[in-house]
Amino acid sequence: MEDPKGIYGGEQAPPLARRRPQSTFPSATASPDPFRHHSHRRRRRRRKEANRQGWFWLLALLLLAGFIGLLVYVRRHPTLLARPAPVAPPPAATPLPPPVLAGVPDTAVDAVPEQPSDIKARILAWTSARRALEDSGTLQREGKLEEATLRLQAALARNPSDLDLRAALAEVLFQQRDFAPAAEHVTRVLAADPERATARQMLALCYDNLHQHQDALVVIRWMLEKDPYAIETHQMAARSCLALRMAPEAVEHLKKVTSVQRDNIAAFNLLAQAYTMLGQYDQAETTLESVLKLDTKNSSSYYNLAVCRARQHQVADVVDVLNQAVTLFGAPFVASWAGSPEFANLGTNQLFITWKQSLTQSPGSPAPATNAPVAVTHLPAP
Repeated sequence: MEDPKGIYGGEQAPPLARRRPQSTFPSATASPDPFRHHSHRRRRRRRKEANRQGWFWLLALLLLAGFIGLLVYVRRHPTLLARPAPVAPPPAATPLPPPVLAGVPDTAVDAVPEQPSDIKARILAWTSARRALEDSGTLQREGKLEEATLRLQAALARNPSDLDLRAALAEVLFQQRDFAPAAEHVTRVLAADPERATARQMLALCYDNLHQHQDALVVIRWMLEKDPYAIETHQMAARSCLALRMAPEAVEHLKKVTSVQRDNIAAFNLLAQAYTMLGQYDQAETTLESVLKLDTKNSSSYYNLAVCRARQHQVADVVDVLNQAVTLFGAPFVASWAGSPEFANLGTNQLFITWKQSLTQSPGSPAPATNAPVAVTHLPAP
């Protein structure tokens, strides 16, 4: 394309494709962007540096959080930084005796006598203790309690740490009604083996027979901690509570017994005594009447029924019950009841005095061999 006007000096004009069109937008030089005149490589390098700074601060925050968490954990578990206890060095081994070599003359070795080992002595003691227990059992079955006691005492002198020997000796002493030494032996057994249930029961029975009812009740409560459903233990607790005039607690124990054993006549008699002590006479009489339906010849029930009615000053009913007992058990046997403190409030009543005089005039029959009334706790005056 020629330049007719000579704008380009007569030379050929540049092609239109090489011309830059005029932009309709504002000039780029007026842009406020400071990175406008920088290359793309410089902008990429600055972005990388910014990313590195962000990762650095994130890592620093994580380390700080971990350090704070470690401090909190150490404060809650101070034993982690405690110094371990020094470990004692192992005991020095006992040097073994020099071996005796056959065919080698050694006067020093040959002069040492042979000593029995400790385990041999222990085995001999264990064997003799078991034999003493077997012999004692045989003697007890034969009724030779004194010989069984001597046999166990001799074995215990040789083996004072044998708990089975000591417990067997306490049982034999208890059968001989020697309660104080029996309690001492049982206490030593429990000191070494507190979980032995038979020893706990034996100790409670010893205290009960020694009339140390408070101590007996403490041991019985200890027994119930281990076995709260033991029926016999609840009945023992009720007897101790009645002896201590703790009737409400006795009723709680006896209700547990009678709810399981509906034919336990002894427990029902104790329950009637507790009701009488509390002044609940109707419940006491109902309980005793139910017992007499099960066993019409139970002397304890007749005695407790007479006491219950005596507390209500029902003299005619008392005499009626005692006359029934005379028919069943004989006058001499029932006459011993009349001297009980339970009938002291009837001592001036003419009907009761007349009945007592009739017992001494009537021919008496021998007292029954069984069903004798149990020892009844004295009831307080109303």
